[in-house]
Amino acid sequence: MPTVSLVCGTYAPERDGVADHVRRLAEHLPAAGWSPDVVSTARGVRRAAGRLARTAPAVVHVHFAPSAYGFSPRVGLLPALLPGRAVVTTLHEYGWWSWPARVPAAGWRLVERPGWWDRETGLLAPRSAELVVTNPGHAAAVTARLRREPRLVPLGPNVLPTDAPADGARAELRARLGLRPDARVLVFFGFVHPVKGVRHLLDALAELRRDDLHLVVAGGFTSLALPAAEAAAFRQELEKHAADRGVAAAVTWTGHRPAAEVSRILHGADVAVLPFTAGVTGKSGALLAAWAHRL
Repeated sequence: MPTVSLVCGTYAPERDGVADHVRRLAEHLPAAGWSPDVVSTARGVRRAAGRLARTAPAVVHVHFAPSAYGFSPRVGLLPALLPGRAVVTTLHEYGWWSWPARVPAAGWRLVERPGWWDRETGLLAPRSAELVVTNPGHAAAVTARLRREPRLVPLGPNVLPTDAPADGARAELRARLGLRPDARVLVFFGFVHPVKGVRHLLDALAELRRDDLHLVVAGGFTSLALPAAEAAAFRQELEKHAADRGVAAAVTWTGHRPAAEVSRILHGADVAVLPFTAGVTGKSGALLAAWAHRL
C-alpha cells in the first residue's frame, strides 16, 4: 500500500479545523488503498523535511492555512527541501494573507504570474503537482494569481449526525439545561473567535427579551488562531458582556466537547445561529454541520 504523508502545522485536532480535517482524512485513506502518515512541522520545517526524505512517501500532501503554521512562511520552502518528491497542496484558506504584508500587489504579480513565488504559500502553490481548494472563491483567486486550475473538493460537515431521535435529543437537551420542555434553544457551534460575531448574538438575545429563549454556545475558545491566554481573556469579555446585557442566565457555554455530544446538542436545538462578521459561505464546516442536522 503506497504511503501519503499528510503535512500540517501543530497537529491538534481539538484546537484547529485543518488538523481535524487531516485526522478525518487519515481515517478514510486506507479504504482507498493509501497508508497515511501525519507529519507535523511544529518542531521545524527542516526537521519535517528530513523525516519525509527518510520515509520517502509516494505523495506529500500539504494542508495549508496561515494560522495552522503560526503565520510563518517557512512551510512555503518545503518543495525546495524535497526535490523530486511529488507534492500536493490543499489550500484551506486563500486570498487574504501575504508575507511580508508590506509588498504591494503589483510587486507580487511580477513573481506570481511566471510561477516563481506565491504571496501566501511561497513555493507550495507554484510547485505543487496538484492544488486542491474547497470553494469556488479560492479557486478563482488561485487562477487569477497563478494561472492554474485547482481541483475543487467541497468540504463536508465537521460534525456528522448521530442516530439519536430528534425528539429524544430535544427533551434531553432541555432537561440538561434546566429548561421547560417548550423552551426555544438557539445554538452557536464552532471555535469562538472575535470574527464569529458571538458578541452580536448576545446583543440580539438581549433585544429579544424572551423568557423562553436560551442560547447554547457549543465550542471551545482556545485554538491556533486564538492562543490560550487570549482565549481566556476573550471568554471573560463575552461573559461580562452577557451579564451587562442581562442575558447571562440565558446562555450556556459548553467549551470544546466531543463530536457525539455536539451532535446531540445540534439535534436538540431549534435554530443554529452563525453571525460571522465576514458572512458565512460553503467553506464553513459549522454551517454544513447545521444543515446535516436539519437546522
